[in-house]
Amino acid sequence: MGVVYMAEQMHPVKRRVALKIIKPGMDSKQVLARFEAERQALAMMDHPNIAKVFEAGTTESGCPYFVMELVKGVPITGFCDEQKLSTRERLQLFVTVCQAVQHAHQKGIIHRDLKPSNVLIAKFDDKPVAKVIDFGVAKAMNQELTERTMFTQFGQIVGTLEYMSPEQAQFNQLDIDTRSDVYSLGVLLYELLVGSPPFDRDRLRTAALDEVMRIIRDEQPPKPSARLSTLGAKAATVSSNRNSTNSVLGKSIRGDIDLIVMKALEKDRTRRYETASGFAADLKRFLDGETVHARPASTWYRARMTIARNRGAFAAATVIMLGCLIGLTGAIVGLSRAAAEIQAKNQILAQLRETMTGEALNLALVGDYANAIERIDALKQTEADPSLCLALRGMAHLYSLKDGHNAEAIRLFEEALKHDRNSIPATTGMWLAVDQLGEYDKMSSLRRRINNLRPRANSDIDRFFLTQTTRHIEPKATHEQLERLLRKHRFWAAAYAFRGRTQAQLAKLNYADAATVVAFEVAIDDFDVASKLAPESVFVASDYLLALVEAVEFARFHSLSSKEAEWMSKASQLYASLPSTDHRFGYAFRSRTMYLALTGDWAAIDAIRSSMPNQEKPPRWILAAFWFADKQYDEFERFVDSRPDDPTKLDDALRAIYDVDVTHDVDAVASASEAIFDSDSVATGVDGVAVTTHLLLGRPDETARIAKKLLSMESLLDDPWYTLILEYIASPSDENEAKLLRLAGPFQYDRMWAYFAVGMEALANGDRSKARACFDEVLRTGILDGYFVWAYAFKRRIEADPAWPSWIPANKELVSSSR
Repeated sequence: MGVVYMAEQMHPVKRRVALKIIKPGMDSKQVLARFEAERQALAMMDHPNIAKVFEAGTTESGCPYFVMELVKGVPITGFCDEQKLSTRERLQLFVTVCQAVQHAHQKGIIHRDLKPSNVLIAKFDDKPVAKVIDFGVAKAMNQELTERTMFTQFGQIVGTLEYMSPEQAQFNQLDIDTRSDVYSLGVLLYELLVGSPPFDRDRLRTAALDEVMRIIRDEQPPKPSARLSTLGAKAATVSSNRNSTNSVLGKSIRGDIDLIVMKALEKDRTRRYETASGFAADLKRFLDGETVHARPASTWYRARMTIARNRGAFAAATVIMLGCLIGLTGAIVGLSRAAAEIQAKNQILAQLRETMTGEALNLALVGDYANAIERIDALKQTEADPSLCLALRGMAHLYSLKDGHNAEAIRLFEEALKHDRNSIPATTGMWLAVDQLGEYDKMSSLRRRINNLRPRANSDIDRFFLTQTTRHIEPKATHEQLERLLRKHRFWAAAYAFRGRTQAQLAKLNYADAATVVAFEVAIDDFDVASKLAPESVFVASDYLLALVEAVEFARFHSLSSKEAEWMSKASQLYASLPSTDHRFGYAFRSRTMYLALTGDWAAIDAIRSSMPNQEKPPRWILAAFWFADKQYDEFERFVDSRPDDPTKLDDALRAIYDVDVTHDVDAVASASEAIFDSDSVATGVDGVAVTTHLLLGRPDETARIAKKLLSMESLLDDPWYTLILEYIASPSDENEAKLLRLAGPFQYDRMWAYFAVGMEALANGDRSKARACFDEVLRTGILDGYFVWAYAFKRRIEADPAWPSWIPANKELVSSSR
């Protein structure tokens, strides 16, 4: 229709412009009308993302022209691919396109031919700016664009096939409104995301026109994430152009973005976004981590959103609603209708309870104590199970940072179990509480009970509670369970954090393969979502930092410098945001010290270690190590003599360490120690600790026999490393030592376990030099845990007395070789 030249305008200002002029011989009535329509349409608009018209007129030969802003840009799809913009960056740029189209709509103009070549991207001040161009087939909604009637001949199709709306794909286009442009915007976004439009180009171009129109009108296109999986070899290029990988790109699109795009592509325009600005607003909600309007408004979803919007008033609203339902039921005449209303009321109540329970649990797990308690109080108004309410309140205390939170949590869990002894939330909560207190023996009986409990039918809450006890020992199964839960409960921040941790655990199993970087990226993505849903949660931030530390360790191992820098930057920001607490059981404690070790800040770690004995009520196992290191025998003796009436295996192990160090009577201590491992028929996590310290007696063969015995029992271990340690102690060959250290890989947490066990085995065999070197490796992990402080204690004793422990003779072979 027209040809565009780059020209130089001299007046009123000197500047380069685009000059569009009718091609000679193309001056039919229709072409002139369309040309004039474009000129008038552009003249009516004033928006930074729409090319401006500066001047219009006719040439000496009578050909109309107009002068417009020169846009030295490239189509939006090409620009995004050349710059390798991420999905998020593409969405941000696309929002500005929607805003430009909305401006046109407000001026009464429908573009009707939105496609990549009509959305150019140019850089201004080094920032990409979208410019919508070519309003040559634009349509006025409520006015004439020009005195020449701008018309479309009957039977003429206006637009570009791949981007045409269903209502455009018919021979009578009189009934076109702004939602046609919304559809075309949806197609454009679809292509921006996955590199191809919804319908295959070759198929549309080779099919007959009738068939093409039928496809556009009737066939449902695949979701963008599903389309990605059909691209074959092209998928790798598409992912690379988005600075991503196939799996990560698919995951980033799947869910809310899929829903937003498919809402814009609805065949029935009444189900699309009403306006381009509505489309943009939903994308901005997604970018801001808010609820998107494209999500189907199911009963459950509406209930959840109602709760989220009316937190303070929800309890009262629930009571009022139930009162209305009951009053309505009483007013209905007829038993059948009354029964139906009662059933409906019960269904609504059940949905409300499930929604509120999930919200309360999520708030509790992310440490939002005040809102969690408010939600639990509202939940009680819905006739919820008293045991469940008590357990949820216990979880809120457990994950808060309040003084005395553990003791109050345990009291609430005990009260909950009085109401329902088989309550999974209460039993699981108790297990988590005693774990935090270091009461490992109690964990064994609770673990056995948990293993024998089964979730109630359709109880996602029970299943979610159980993932907290299985995520360490069954990461794959736990990950799959969390996947299922998150498909239904997409706003559970804690579930994203748990899935991120299990994903990181699974990634660590394949650390030798550099391609595992993708698995770490997926884990980090989950934590990104969790942190947006719960930005104030210390729990989420702490677990996120832990995952980032492990990701950096992996990146360093494979010399992935760019990934190391990216993840280290995130880790530094998270570290700075966490509360600076030295408390043994503060959620930030382990993550912060591991980060310090990662950065090599040993002075800070040593300062924290020095302060640990002065913390309020540190675990007995930790406190004993510091007294043992400094040979504070009076304190240590008073400590072991103050054992509770029902001493744990760790208490007995501490007594054995003290007795052999003071008396050197290995036979007597060994005889007494046998009872430690005969007192329970179950191999628990504490057995792994007790067996490791049993090596201090200097009888590795006896310790190996005990380890083999424990491995043959029912296993209730809460960490796979307990099993690995027992297996190594049962058969401590050079080959098994190498295997243990290989399994630990570059990860601090796993190296702590492995090197402590190898060091204790070396000490038991009289190789003090190797033992000390292994204890040094434990201390380099920066994990101020039980093994860390005992490695510190044993190293201190060897440094003070190179012959310690004197009851273990030096390895003769080592002495001979040193000579």
